[in-house]
Amino acid sequence: MFILFVVFIYYVHLSSFLQQEFTKKNRDKLKKFGMFKKYEDSERFLSDNPELTCEETANYLVLWCIDLAVEEVGMSNISSSPPPRLGTN
Repeated sequence: MFILFVVFIYYVHLSSFLQQEFTKKNRDKLKKFGMFKKYEDSERFLSDNPELTCEETANYLVLWCIDLAVEEVGMSNISSSPPPRLGTN
């Protein structure tokens, strides 16, 4: 059981490292790809950049969407909520 745990931790660490390296290498292309609105433009871009057709691209785009959603929620909460009242229950 311990061996499985060690292998799992190694796999997670390696995956994280590979994701970071992929992102560093392709950040500009990933952001450009993520901004396309038309399917045909996305398809053409991936045809021209086949190295982006992988799990790391999907991971990057999902995390980017989550970051944008958190920013939007955070900003809407900041702008629309009254200031907190301290010391009251």
